Amino acid sequence: MPENETQLEGTWDVGWEGHERAQLLRMAAQPLPLKLRWLEEAQVVVEHLQSQRKHRQAVANNDEAPREGNHE
Repeated sequence: MPENETQLEGTWDVGWEGHERAQLLRMAAQPLPLKLRWLEEAQVVVEHLQSQRKHRQAVANNDEAPREGNHE
């Protein structure tokens, strides 16, 4: 398709040119309740990832701590 032709709704752009702007325009067109729901769901994901990171750090810290008991 020549670059000067208008693309049809629902077609995929080739490459990354204009992708960020198009995504911002799509998000801006969404109604506020949908945006709020998306943010709430994203917050749940963030909290889950943070708890996993804290758990991994605690496990790593326990592995590094000197162990009591058998010192042969």
